[in-house]
Amino acid sequence: MHPHDQIAKGRHFVTGIRMATARPTPRRRWVVAALALALAVGSAGQLPRTQAAAAANTSIDFWLEAEQLGGKHTICVGDKVSIRVSLWRDIGVDLEPVSARWAGANVEASVDGSGVGTISPAKATTTLEGDVAGSTVFTFSAKAPGTTIVRFQAKVNQLWLLGLGLGGDTIRGSVPLTVEDCVYKVTTISRWVVPMAPEIGDLTYVALMTDAGMTAATDFPAHWTGAGSVTWTISPATAPAGDCTGTFTPGSPTAAKLDALVAEKVKLDLDVSYDDMVVADFVDCIEASWTFHWKMSPEPGRFRPSIVGGAVTMHDHYLETPGGPIPCETTCWVKWVRGQ
Repeated sequence: MHPHDQIAKGRHFVTGIRMATARPTPRRRWVVAALALALAVGSAGQLPRTQAAAAANTSIDFWLEAEQLGGKHTICVGDKVSIRVSLWRDIGVDLEPVSARWAGANVEASVDGSGVGTISPAKATTTLEGDVAGSTVFTFSAKAPGTTIVRFQAKVNQLWLLGLGLGGDTIRGSVPLTVEDCVYKVTTISRWVVPMAPEIGDLTYVALMTDAGMTAATDFPAHWTGAGSVTWTISPATAPAGDCTGTFTPGSPTAAKLDALVAEKVKLDLDVSYDDMVVADFVDCIEASWTFHWKMSPEPGRFRPSIVGGAVTMHDHYLETPGGPIPCETTCWVKWVRGQ
């Protein structure tokens, strides 16, 4: 039986699942978390040092987080890479820290003069808008092969006088990026339909890898390798069952490795190896709620497109699930980009 089907059994189903974590979540925790978020994120503006010392057992620390969106993958000349920057504020009360992103911080971005790429905008403010409150997004444009570091910095603990920020501390973060001279770009899309209990209906899993770059390997001629980022969607995302509701959330973008060799002089033997994806299932019942996880494992994709690019379909591409293997068709598009 697939873990999704257990929702229909109500709140007692968790003990029957090996991968489940039977940890009831009192609803009051969500209220506390929401209040902490409102206090920490909703305060737009700088916090003077005098307020940081208002309570004897209270400490406030800031730190900057910069992350490449879409997961790690081969970056080709001409690509654009999104980088999300968040400024975090840790408030410790009686040694119980509460962390939340902070809106209203001015973040400056820069990149070295190597010519590998550019970053824009040069300055942005963390806001409450967008997918992640208390963050802002910069765009790196890849111009030439090589390695560079994109650096970010922001001022905190400033004193404000007539609208001017005085003094303060500088916090920093960075993201190293490597740009490659790609020969091919590979896109794959897979769609698996997983049958569920009648009261839940079927779930559809879609895995999409877009424009994963492949570069010439150094071991021998006519060998190309690369890495891609695979994003997952599950629909429907929410399924009711009795007095419970299950919400299915796919894990962060997973990685894929690409390896291609020349076959029959005019074809490519292309292998795509996918990392596992872990689904988080939040089950909310009348009296309590749980979250449990299970693993989905796509088997490697093996394709034979033309050496100059084109589309090809792999039949019976299986997805290993807790309920058994599920077949589907995966379509792969290979684009030759050298010289563009």
